[in-house]
Amino acid sequence: YLLTHVPIYLNYLRLGYVWPQTPTMCHIWWFVGDGFSDTMTILMAWASFERHILIFHNQLVTTRRKRIFAHYLPITIIIIYCPLYYLIVMGFPPCENIYDYTKKLCSSSCLYRNDILLLYDAIFNDILATILIAIFSISLIIRVLWHNQIRYRQRLQWRKHQKIIIILMSISMIYLTFNLPVMILDLADICGLSQHITEKFEPYFDFLNYFIFIFYPFICLGTMLSKIRNPRRQRLVGIVGMTAIPRTKSQNRQTQQLR
Repeated sequence: YLLTHVPIYLNYLRLGYVWPQTPTMCHIWWFVGDGFSDTMTILMAWASFERHILIFHNQLVTTRRKRIFAHYLPITIIIIYCPLYYLIVMGFPPCENIYDYTKKLCSSSCLYRNDILLLYDAIFNDILATILIAIFSISLIIRVLWHNQIRYRQRLQWRKHQKIIIILMSISMIYLTFNLPVMILDLADICGLSQHITEKFEPYFDFLNYFIFIFYPFICLGTMLSKIRNPRRQRLVGIVGMTAIPRTKSQNRQTQQLR
């Protein structure tokens, strides 16, 4: 996304038009902008639900077969579904695309002029996924606080999973902060809000989406800091353990006297 969609958009802002002016470029921009973005959002929604399993129902992932059904299979389905869906509806659209190279996204795909596809895409691929991120994240906080107050033994479990909760909560807050305004605007547009109003806010809310993919790598880097630091500490411990402490002359004399 950062290597394709963002450079194309920056080049469009610099030139004032899409370059190169070919339908292939427009299709690439559509596919990356919608396909990759929605894939990440739906994966985040599943991750928000899956951490409930990892923390409170970890018996569901104790065996290899359980991990396949509870972890790997849902992720595989999401990764296949989103690109395949956009590849079909954008590569073989039920309508004729009109390419306007002077507008962002070449004036968008004709998919968004089809009411049925627009409603399905907006609700199931965008709005519902974002709402689920909020619901699962808030419910996780409530469950953790409730277990810490009611069951004292759960404090050890909280400390064990404290790092992953903080990281995933940070990712969830990024999605809610930068993605939820766009979803609310889309929902208002579907409900019949005047386009004159939505067109005023749409450029600003769309721009917020880019911050998700800009901040996301830094959160992932935060998960790797401990792995980067620990090997250095282990090396220092090994060096200290293997280093011989030199004996002083007085210690040598005391040893000879004892002999």
